[in-house]
Amino acid sequence: MAASPPERDPNETQEWLDALDDVLRERGPQAAHALLEDLITRARGKGAFIPFSPNTPYVNTIPTALEAQSPGDHAVEWRIRSLTRWNATAMVVNDQNKVETRVFQTERTIGDQWLVTEGLEPGERVIVEGVLKITADAEVKAIERAADAAPATASTAAAEHTK
Repeated sequence: MAASPPERDPNETQEWLDALDDVLRERGPQAAHALLEDLITRARGKGAFIPFSPNTPYVNTIPTALEAQSPGDHAVEWRIRSLTRWNATAMVVNDQNKVETRVFQTERTIGDQWLVTEGLEPGERVIVEGVLKITADAEVKAIERAADAAPATASTAAAEHTK
């Protein structure tokens, strides 16, 4: 059974909160932030467990009125962003040595491997190097590379432009 947290004295807690309010009012939020960081550092230095939070506050520094307007169709752009965000894609080399983009589905990961359930077939040549240098329909020369001792559902290849 996990140990319950120690009882907090409501009066002492209120004193700390009042002191923080004073710092905010007299010196501003940056000073309060620095004080809290110092308190956390001190508590950790004395052995207190305080979980690390990697999140930082996001502040858009560009006023909405000054943001660049997109010249395209917003619905189409949203759909493209959604497709690339929620669907895995791969570049494969077809039988004519041309690049095709495939959307595929995965069931889960097994270590650093994906279990592909749809969209790729066993033996297809998935491009693993050079994908930033090619586009769909580009003619390429595939350089076969053995999958790293794992049972592969598709072979891997690096692609070089032929033209």
